[in-house]
Amino acid sequence: MRPKLIFPGPHPLPAGKRPRSDAAIDASLIRKSGAPVVWESHAEMERWRAMSEPGRDMSKERAMRRTLIRYKAKPELADRNAELVSAVFAELKAAGPDGVRYLTLRLEDDTFIHFVEATAEDGSSPIPKLKAFQAFQDGIRDRCAEPPLVRDVRIVGNYRMLDES
Repeated sequence: MRPKLIFPGPHPLPAGKRPRSDAAIDASLIRKSGAPVVWESHAEMERWRAMSEPGRDMSKERAMRRTLIRYKAKPELADRNAELVSAVFAELKAAGPDGVRYLTLRLEDDTFIHFVEATAEDGSSPIPKLKAFQAFQDGIRDRCAEPPLVRDVRIVGNYRMLDES
């Protein structure tokens, strides 16, 4: 859905040169013109604002889903949990699926933190389909002293750690 434009006077471009379908160009014109805009929703406003920022590639950002999972393993089962996680990474490296980034950290108190970035159109990840991941999932609650907490996350800052897109 396109926003309703309210130009304080004539359109800034001649009729023959007005964009007809390229929303990114329209968004750039809106930004340059300073024209007031009536938005249908906050999400629509944010999407158009992002498109009007020079150099910003929204195609990857729209489809990207980032998830953080945190849990604490029982001390006597933490090494076994780490082995199961390592098997997931081995299968990922062998399969080489596109559209996913995955990181797991183990803290000194046997807390595990998994960070998953999926870029599929629907935000899904290929990881749950892996046999090693299914083996990891089997009995995860029995291995945990604190159950898994799953949250969608947004990057606040990033210095050479994650892809810049």
